[in-house]
Order: sequence, then C-alpha cells, then structure tokens
Amino acid sequence: MMYVLRNSEIVGVTMAAKEELIEIPKKEYEAMKETLEILSDVKTAVRILKSIEQAEAGETISEKEFVRKFAL
Repeated sequence: MMYVLRNSEIVGVTMAAKEELIEIPKKEYEAMKETLEILSDVKTAVRILKSIEQAEAGETISEKEFVRKFAL
C-alpha cells in the first residue's frame, strides 16, 4: 500500500492465482470517478466531443475574447 501512495501507481493484487483487486491512490480514483460522472451525461459528452472537433478545426477564440464574450 505504501508503494502505491509513494509512487502514485495502480497495482493489481493477486490472490489464489487470480487478480482480485486493484490498489489505486485516492487522487487517481477521484479523478476517474469525476471523469465517469461527466462522460455518463450524454449532453455533456456530446458538448465535449464538439469542442474537441472545433479546436482541431482551428475554431478557437483568444482568452481576451472569451472573457469579453462570457463577461468574466
């Protein structure tokens, strides 16, 4: 367990010649859980994919324009 915490690595634990569980740092678990929650919302997942496509197509705005547009 200390190895997992010190090295921020995921480790499989084998018992009776079968991998029975995975040890994972809490920070990694929380990040994975958040990602699953976000991507399980279909509308959000579609918006993320559309944003990626826009970015890849060069359809971006500057930070200054973003702040002005969204009044931040």
